[in-house]
Amino acid sequence: MQKAIILSSIMVLALILNGCAQKNKDEKPNDLTANNELKSEQKAANNLNGDMAINLERSVISWKGSMLFNFGEHYGTLLLKQGEITFADNKIVGGNFTADMNTIWNTDGDYNKNLIDHLKNEDFFEVSKFPESSLEITGIEYVDETRMKLDANLTIKNIKRPIEIFKADYDREAHTLTAKFKIDRSEWGINYNAKGVAKVKNHAISDAIAIEAIIYLDTK
Repeated sequence: MQKAIILSSIMVLALILNGCAQKNKDEKPNDLTANNELKSEQKAANNLNGDMAINLERSVISWKGSMLFNFGEHYGTLLLKQGEITFADNKIVGGNFTADMNTIWNTDGDYNKNLIDHLKNEDFFEVSKFPESSLEITGIEYVDETRMKLDANLTIKNIKRPIEIFKADYDREAHTLTAKFKIDRSEWGINYNAKGVAKVKNHAISDAIAIEAIIYLDTK
């Protein structure tokens, strides 16, 4: 009787182990497929050629303006509505970006409706008439493997001007392009309270606008 019970237990255990082994065997092809798909995605993301779209949800432009003769300043963000970066053998060789001027926002404290309305009116960006600004990369000089000096055309209020961006970096692992530069707003016809125009010296606003762009590549 005891021998029969032991034999039965061994048979049940063997069936359970065989079932587990079969389950693992069945799962392996799926695991391999998932791994292969992941490797394919990583390979595609690391072998970049042609025009690559940017991730509009993550990419952002930060701006800062300041008073000329006191410590007052405002800063905020601006969103992109379109953009792509052109690659050749994993190196950036061009790109173009379009910003939605209606998304201009301040982040220096709580939302300031009066400030935003003023930035959108004819004193500054006249957004109702010029809802978009754009930047086109026209030339690239590599300083090292990731750092670049960019030549570009910047269009604001339908006025196109060439600019130079001396600090631009591409992170190959994070697939992000970052750039920092300043522009002279007067070159784009934005002269409100500029030096020599402001009636009160302490109300003068610097002509320089500081811009930092963080552009995420869409690698999906």
